Amino acid sequence: FPNCPTDDTGYFSLREAIAESSNVIIWKPHGDSLLPQTLCYTIQKVASLNSSRFLRMIFDFILEKFNLLTLGYSGYDDDFFPIVYDFPLNNRRCNALLWNSYEDPVEGSPPSNLKRIWGNELSFLIGDMQQILQEALACKGRPPLLRVKPCSDSWESSLRGELSKIPLDGRA
Repeated sequence: FPNCPTDDTGYFSLREAIAESSNVIIWKPHGDSLLPQTLCYTIQKVASLNSSRFLRMIFDFILEKFNLLTLGYSGYDDDFFPIVYDFPLNNRRCNALLWNSYEDPVEGSPPSNLKRIWGNELSFLIGDMQQILQEALACKGRPPLLRVKPCSDSWESSLRGELSKIPLDGRA
């Protein structure tokens, strides 16, 4: 899904696709470079995204029902971080949040602040995204760069299965 829903129809369409899929859903709220018309890169578009009730609604749905793996997001902006940060503070049931970071989060950084709030429900995947995906596919045991708390075996197995379907040659 190449961007954030902007109306009820888009919200319910994305929510239904996520709820009914047995696959990993890839959602790109800032758009997809292969679909330039979906990109959210101007001040006006980003402001519109930040104030979108649909963005909060879809994140609430995802965080309440599913494990969330973030790739390529530092947390240093107000697009999604406040939503993810506030979720457990509102006494909501949280699933696992897996956060990719190129290196260990620095104390006081947004990801380290998330750890204080999310506790054991947050795990860091340290390393380059491409390297993490390659190691997840190539390694029979737990890849060394995936320094995460143990997940349920079925969820880890499901994630590895879905990752094995992603081409690593730039076509995805």
